Amino acid sequence: MNNLNGPFLAFLFPEVECRTLHFEQATYWIQHALLYIIPAYILRSGKSLQNCLKGISNVMLSAEPFCSYE
Repeated sequence: MNNLNGPFLAFLFPEVECRTLHFEQATYWIQHALLYIIPAYILRSGKSLQNCLKGISNVMLSAEPFCSYE
């Protein structure tokens, strides 16, 4: 969460005057808000950590990805 300075700066200094198509400004705000909401949801749910910890024991034995977000 410390590396999310891009969305923070986008909230402080929005560049929406050049977005003239329908819902383009709304899409800008929604996308930058989701950049904060999605990582917070993943961290609070704990599912990512559980899947990663299951995969640690089989790292040397399998060719599957280290973490699977199912």
